[in-house]
Amino acid sequence: VLGDPGSGDHRPRLELPEARGADSEEGTLRRSHLHGHPAAKWGPTQKVELLYWADFEPIADGEGVSEVRPIVPVVLEIARRRMRTVALIDSGSDLSFIPHHVAAALKGAPTSFELSYHAAGRDWPAGDVMARVDLLLSREVLRIPLSAFLIPEPERDLPFVVLGHEPLFGRAEIRFRSWESRIGFRPKPKPWMEGSRGGLVGPDVAGRSPPETPRRRG
Repeated sequence: VLGDPGSGDHRPRLELPEARGADSEEGTLRRSHLHGHPAAKWGPTQKVELLYWADFEPIADGEGVSEVRPIVPVVLEIARRRMRTVALIDSGSDLSFIPHHVAAALKGAPTSFELSYHAAGRDWPAGDVMARVDLLLSREVLRIPLSAFLIPEPERDLPFVVLGHEPLFGRAEIRFRSWESRIGFRPKPKPWMEGSRGGLVGPDVAGRSPPETPRRRG
């Protein structure tokens, strides 16, 4: 025998499928999902999270197209000299790096390597440089203001820029979507001292046609 369910609305509620966000949406119920649905007028509301997407940039190595990902296009600036290149978004790295050959092309290569970083079970010498980076997203530009980057010795050079926790992950929440070959960014609130020097900026910032990355020798 069924007991008295009591007062309230006991109509059966249909489970709505989870919505997939578009370029500017993530996990929001769009109107197209609710229109004409019998549960539309009392369907749950989900929080809208704005994300700005960047497509993975394929790069070539000695064996063809590299499987390293996520690689995204960036514009690097050292001492007001700018260059378009690519960067690996590396959640496993505490620090960020600029390849020696890229720094040299921008006339910003260090003359000494008195710093060090730990990798592959040992410490390696490195120099450093102050640089700005613009991440070229699909519709916007995410700017990293002037920050310190390590530069490895030429003998231990890297094929691309590496963006690690400092400074990138402290400035944006990042969503990896490897199955869609893209990565999403949501900028965090800017520290008050930075003003307009970081965060999202207009797409015209990288529109000055900076030269492409120089080819690495060897």
